[in-house]
Amino acid sequence: MEGDVYVKTDGTVIQGVDLRGCIVVRADDVVIRDSRIRCGGGPTTPFPIRIIDGFTGLRIEDTEIDGLGRARVAVLGSNWSARRIDVHSAVDGLRMASNTSVEDSYIHDLSRLPESHNDTVQTIGGSGIRIVGNTLLAYNQRTDDPMNGAIQTGRLHSPLVGMLVEGNYLDGGSYTVRGGSGPRDGPLITDYVFRDNVFGRNCMYGPVQGVDPPVTWEPNNVWADTGVVIGTDSRANKLRCAQTP
Repeated sequence: MEGDVYVKTDGTVIQGVDLRGCIVVRADDVVIRDSRIRCGGGPTTPFPIRIIDGFTGLRIEDTEIDGLGRARVAVLGSNWSARRIDVHSAVDGLRMASNTSVEDSYIHDLSRLPESHNDTVQTIGGSGIRIVGNTLLAYNQRTDDPMNGAIQTGRLHSPLVGMLVEGNYLDGGSYTVRGGSGPRDGPLITDYVFRDNVFGRNCMYGPVQGVDPPVTWEPNNVWADTGVVIGTDSRANKLRCAQTP
């Protein structure tokens, strides 16, 4: 199937398609399932999947999203959920805003473009964000590039309320996780929890930055190879990163 798809009918189901084009959702309760979406973006449809503000209930399931090495963000918008998706070949994987969730998914092999700051998941604010049980690989093994991060929180445009990062495998990044605490974004954060996550060693400067209060960093986030708890001491953590210069 060729060409961009503009969904304008509530309850539309897109299933079993191999699409060479982007999807723009302007309807409620749309489902994208068992499909492959290949889109590098363009002037009018810059993201492989985008839900426009004001619409709700988008579900993406068992679907591959290929940014063809050019797409800036693979999935963008508020009010969507994703399960068992395979995202790759985009600059950023997911841009998560209010009422979004990703579970049991694989985000990997991000595409480095000039001056890009690549993240598997990024948020700039919102409420009710869940990142649970995923494999988020900022590190690109093929190019030996740690990229920017697996979870990037910062430069918030709005308050961040009720975000959970739980049970994920995370690897890569200058810092694998940036939690957003600090004088600029800290006052905008409420109920942001990291719990039961496992970290690889392919970070540059450390596994975590900015996970002090008001961010909650529970003592069950560990290194994958040793099971040792990861603390918030950035100096000690840096010595344990394989990519440390």
